[in-house]
Amino acid sequence: MPIRPRILIVGDDVRQLYTWEMMLGIQFSVSMSARLSEALKVLGEQRFELIIIFNASDNWKRLVGFSSRQIPAAKVLVVTTDENEWPDWADEVMCRYRTPNDLIEKCGEIFGMPRKSKARGFTARSSGKVVPIS
Repeated sequence: MPIRPRILIVGDDVRQLYTWEMMLGIQFSVSMSARLSEALKVLGEQRFELIIIFNASDNWKRLVGFSSRQIPAAKVLVVTTDENEWPDWADEVMCRYRTPNDLIEKCGEIFGMPRKSKARGFTARSSGKVVPIS
């Protein structure tokens, strides 16, 4: 079984973090933290390939500074209220008003993992044939 990429998600809203942990946890190994002290401790004990920050603040900027001293340094994705808001310490930025699927795809892009979907979609149009129900 291949090793899943490790992601640390941080932010101030614990409920939001739990939701994202469940959604991202399907494809990635996810840890979360709502406090800077806890995030620094987790980051000191484990290595992460990606840190997702759900609201850019000076606290989380300090976390990024700490993670940049690790080798290899984790990439940083900041979820902002505006796509044009790009903190200078972020590697990637995404608007919070995008869909959850967009975030999962963005993480896959960062890790170079193509999205494997067999969903073909369907049409509700009738084929013209009447099929009896038995």
